[in-house]
Amino acid sequence: MNEYDETQLFPDMRLARILLERLGKNSLSVSVEVAAEKILEAQRALADKDAEIAELREEAEISAATIEMQAVILTDSVNAIRGEPPELTLWSHHDLADLIKNVLVINPIGDTDD
Repeated sequence: MNEYDETQLFPDMRLARILLERLGKNSLSVSVEVAAEKILEAQRALADKDAEIAELREEAEISAATIEMQAVILTDSVNAIRGEPPELTLWSHHDLADLIKNVLVINPIGDTDD
């Protein structure tokens, strides 16, 4: 046995070599073809992931814009009920629902004082 003889170490390699020889290919060319195909598969998978990442970034930007818009609405709502906050201060939004309920008790929607 040679220092490294694939056919002795892996009996199925002998059959594979015979088939490759009949096809006119050596194991190196097949290995290169297999490696090239694997590289192409990886490149396709990477391109798919890049597209998915771009889509997720767009979703994140839309979500961030929505959150920012909602924060402005909440701040404007609290300021409309409580008035402008003192300088360098913001009113909390945590009790906005209670503030609105209290305002509606005093001035129900639909009542007209014309």
